[in-house]
Amino acid sequence: MPKRSEKRDTAKAAYIARKAAGEEVSLRELAQEQGVSYQTLRNWKAADKWDEALPKKRRKPQQRRKEKRCRKPCGRTGGK
Repeated sequence: MPKRSEKRDTAKAAYIARKAAGEEVSLRELAQEQGVSYQTLRNWKAADKWDEALPKKRRKPQQRRKEKRCRKPCGRTGGK
């Protein structure tokens, strides 16, 4: 059985680090940086489920609104 490529793990780590930092990740650019083809990188990403390894984003609790808005068009906007 062939040995797993170190490039595969390096590419995954780079992808996750960039995504976690909020950056857009171009798979074409990442593939070029790692010295592999774009299709190979896509295959690795799908097989290893890279997006599932991303840290979950925390949602901020919604702040209570001081004024509630009328949902129906009744002419009241709640202090606007």
